[in-house]
This record gives sequence, C-alpha cells and structure tokens, in this order.
Amino acid sequence: MGTGFHDLEVWREAKNLAVEIYRSTANLNDYGLRGQLRRAAVSVPSNIAAEVGLLSPTVATLLQARATVLAKRIGALIKSRSASIAPGP
Repeated sequence: MGTGFHDLEVWREAKNLAVEIYRSTANLNDYGLRGQLRRAAVSVPSNIAAEVGLLSPTVATLLQARATVLAKRIGALIKSRSASIAPGP
C-alpha cells in the first residue's frame, strides 16, 4: 500500500473522535470511566496506524469504508450524549 496512515480518512476521523472524547470527558468526575473512554478512543487510531502496512489495498479500502461509517456513528453518539455528562459540583 502506497499511502501512510495519515492519508487515510478513517484514521483522521478516529483521531478527531479521540480528541472529541477527551474534550467531552474533561469534567467527568468518574475517573475510572473517563480513563476507560479515553484509552478506548486512543486505541482506535493507534490500531489503524499499526495495521496499515499489513493490509492489501483491496482489504484496506473495504475496511476504511466500514470504519469511516462506524467512526461517524460513534462521533454522533458522543455528541448527542455529551450534554448528559454533567460537570461535577
């Protein structure tokens, strides 16, 4: 595959989602949940970056399309629910 992971839309979307999760959980007082959400968010772009060179172009294109859809759905879910994460006292 001739491109690096920085060139993949799915990686950029996953990175943006991780940033959004960090921002959305800044005032979350449940530190265990906050840490778990943040670690999970960072693992997605990290795993994409680690696997890019191992995939054939056909498989990579298919996975990119599927992952982009999932990243957008998760991002929409986070945004819709971020209002319900109230800051602590």
